[in-house]
Amino acid sequence: MVSVHQDPADPSRTRGTDIRGSLLLIDQTPEGNILTVHGWDNRPGELHHEGTSLIGPWIKIDQVHNLAVIEGRGSMAVPATTDLAGNALDKAEPIVIHFRDGMTFKGALRTAEFFGRVSVAQGDSGLTCHTMRVIFDRPVYFATLQSGAERADHTPSSPAIPDTTSNKKGVSTPMVSGPAATPVTLPSQRAPADDHPRIESVHCYPSPADTAEHFRETLVFFHQVERDATTGRLLRQQQLEAQELTLLAQARDTEQAAPYRFLEAHGPGVVRIWGPGISEVSPLSKGAGPPASPTVEMQLTIVQFSKRMIAKDKGRNYKEATFYDTVQVIHVPTDNPHLELKRPELPPQAVLLTCQNKLVVWSYRRGEEPPRQHMHAYGNAYLQSEEYAGSGEVIKNEGKLVILEGSGATPAMIRRRFRGDEQTAQRIIYDRSTRQFTVEGSLGGTILAPAAPPSKATPPKPVVPRLPYSPQ
Repeated sequence: MVSVHQDPADPSRTRGTDIRGSLLLIDQTPEGNILTVHGWDNRPGELHHEGTSLIGPWIKIDQVHNLAVIEGRGSMAVPATTDLAGNALDKAEPIVIHFRDGMTFKGALRTAEFFGRVSVAQGDSGLTCHTMRVIFDRPVYFATLQSGAERADHTPSSPAIPDTTSNKKGVSTPMVSGPAATPVTLPSQRAPADDHPRIESVHCYPSPADTAEHFRETLVFFHQVERDATTGRLLRQQQLEAQELTLLAQARDTEQAAPYRFLEAHGPGVVRIWGPGISEVSPLSKGAGPPASPTVEMQLTIVQFSKRMIAKDKGRNYKEATFYDTVQVIHVPTDNPHLELKRPELPPQAVLLTCQNKLVVWSYRRGEEPPRQHMHAYGNAYLQSEEYAGSGEVIKNEGKLVILEGSGATPAMIRRRFRGDEQTAQRIIYDRSTRQFTVEGSLGGTILAPAAPPSKATPPKPVVPRLPYSPQ
């Protein structure tokens, strides 16, 4: 029944260091110290240092080999100022990582690995997989770094592990960061303020199919939730289900280019995005007359991809995602982020898009305007709304224009779903703002314009005397 407490060396800190376990082993060597904490049969050991916590049946901090290990089921909690995708938070929120089989943190190799049913949580957001590997941008040390002058004065290279008789010496415990760009701070470390290790990449892998106890263990799940900081109202929700997942917090196209967040997922997989979007007339939508002015409404988009997904997030002004091989997209305005959408029973105003080669989606924002989204589908593409259906080798959605392009002997085609009239051409352009078609290289057919609204000038012939008819 071992309990150790050390007050923080920095008066601004609140907790200091706490260690609890059934057995505490301290090995001191000239090269560094080794601390081992054992838990009980029914309770894990604990090591807490300010906002960082390590919990498990067997915890080892090895300064000699710059190593931290937890064997068996355990958890790690670390403070973070960014979310799981690397976005800055208004206020710090801890990241908690649970695992079934163990954790290994190799400071010199810049890697931290978590094994067995790994679950990462930060607020409402989270990540689950079987194995997670985190790589930092530089080595992480579990001992105090000192200057050459200090070593010349015969100052120990690392503070001593405290014993149970005198608790006035330093405790050498790790301050590690989780799967977000969180600084790593070491006791008495004398380094520049901007010289903190940060997350470089996160790799998530599923359990092998022959060892998985449940089908969910063969997949990787990532979900991110954004809420209003004042009211807590749900603003945006994203979910990703894939076979493998890689996150890069500081990707660059060139050495001089600004860094951005990069995501790569291997399929088959599914992406669900619910958030605000511009309420315009949907591609190939029905109705007549000029459309109303665009407004912002909540929209749900579900993308199913069969091979691979690559996404680039360059801040609030530009985002891009590319899906490869067979792709299906269903888009619908809705206030329900959990709405289930399946073919062929699609809800009103839903739009379906499929293609065989790849789908490229990107959005950009000018100033404070709502983001504008563009979408290009390649390879035997098909688009369907409530009123119209169209096909082509390429289908492009660019602002208010929907462009269907044929290829060689295979022309583009568009038809009214319940009227039977259709048009084939090498290129068909539909303007959603005017609901008019432009045909280039027509191969025949007729598309009727949307039916005009009933005339308000001539009332029906009265059968009995009535008040004068007013179209108002």
